[in-house]
Amino acid sequence: MDVKFLKFITEDNRKVNRFQYTAIDDATRIRVLKIYKKHTQKNAIDFVDHVIEELPHTFTAAACTVENSEIYFIRGDVLRDIFKKNNHIGYKIMMKISSVISSRLRSLSQKFVNTL
Repeated sequence: MDVKFLKFITEDNRKVNRFQYTAIDDATRIRVLKIYKKHTQKNAIDFVDHVIEELPHTFTAAACTVENSEIYFIRGDVLRDIFKKNNHIGYKIMMKISSVISSRLRSLSQKFVNTL
């Protein structure tokens, strides 16, 4: 997914700013676009919901582990409802998840390099 900042000038020379949210399915190359007046967490969540409705695929996240790990399961609709009701929680959770995943990938990458 991507967000682009758009600038328009109306016929009466007023400047208008918009945000284009875009998602492209890697497998089918189907593109989903939506324009918003503001770039907010609420709009980002709305766009994700819009993409899920438009694209015919199920979105999942998967990971392989080299060591024993705990697995947590949260239904997608429940998680989206939590994020909608509490935007700040959604942001904090996604930042934490991405931080954990990136640190584990760096660690795994380093282990892989050391085995070579």
